[in-house]
Amino acid sequence: MCAPMSRRILAVAVVMVSMLPLRVGAADAETRPFRMSTQGHANPAFPPDGCFLTNSESATGIALHLGAMSWVSNEVVDLCAGTVEAQFVLTAADGDHLFGQLNTVAHFDFVTNQVTFAGSWNITGGTGRFEDASGEGQLSGQGSLASPFDVTAEFSGVIVY
Repeated sequence: MCAPMSRRILAVAVVMVSMLPLRVGAADAETRPFRMSTQGHANPAFPPDGCFLTNSESATGIALHLGAMSWVSNEVVDLCAGTVEAQFVLTAADGDHLFGQLNTVAHFDFVTNQVTFAGSWNITGGTGRFEDASGEGQLSGQGSLASPFDVTAEFSGVIVY
């Protein structure tokens, strides 16, 4: 009686395991080099006085592993400290998204109406093939402090997905 019961339990276990969704786990993720160039426009909301402003930014560009891509970010800029913190979304050519954040040090030159910045970024997740993605790297760029607020940036680092 034990053998038939053991076979039934084994059969039920095999059926249950076969019904589990197949999912690529973190063990299957691969570390890849990442490079991206963006060109776009900022949309700053300058404060009447004080140090902080908000900025929404959009750009397009080319990125390794994304192809032609688009960028949107929401930023908090501290003009007094010269820092920028942002949350961003990258949309790959196939519609998959990468989510991330960045922190930069910025130099605002209001005489020449130019800003330069450099700092770090990290990937915090994504959708589609980038689900559970991670990554990190450095960025640098420049922009105009006058309308239409042109901005360019270069990113390099690694991405894991």
